[in-house]
Amino acid sequence: MHQLIDKKIRIVFYLFLFSVLTTISSYSNNPFFSDSILKISKIEVSGLGTQDNQIIKKNLLKFIKKNIFFIKKKKLQKK
Repeated sequence: MHQLIDKKIRIVFYLFLFSVLTTISSYSNNPFFSDSILKISKIEVSGLGTQDNQIIKKNLLKFIKKNIFFIKKKKLQKK
């Protein structure tokens, strides 16, 4: 009987430790979640004439420093 209680306590302890270690995280230390990696920092346009590329780039400048996941697809296609 003593061995069964010991196993239960050990299992509960490991489950608690697992849940604590997997749920606590620091977003500031994780480079994927940092603001700078999810924001657009540079826009390059190519494939058209120089003047057309400049016009398109000028229209897309409002998307710089925006999070790539929050840009609406319709707005981007419209520009």
